Amino acid sequence: MKHSGATEVYIQMGQSKNEIALRITDNGVGILSEKLENPFSMGLLGMRQRANLIGATLTITSQPQAGTSIYLTANKANE
Repeated sequence: MKHSGATEVYIQMGQSKNEIALRITDNGVGILSEKLENPFSMGLLGMRQRANLIGATLTITSQPQAGTSIYLTANKANE
């Protein structure tokens, strides 16, 4: 809410035998493509680093004035 100006946020979680997934989507102002592509954008960098630490894949997509979607997938650890 602080940066996005969103009034709605959708959270979806799912799992399969080998993978877990999390998608967070909002209806906010979006993120400029320059910020999405900037490897030094601190908030996005932190999210990418945390995903990397657990071996997950993080994908962030955004459209101006149409919101942002964050998609995280990770393989389940062998039990």
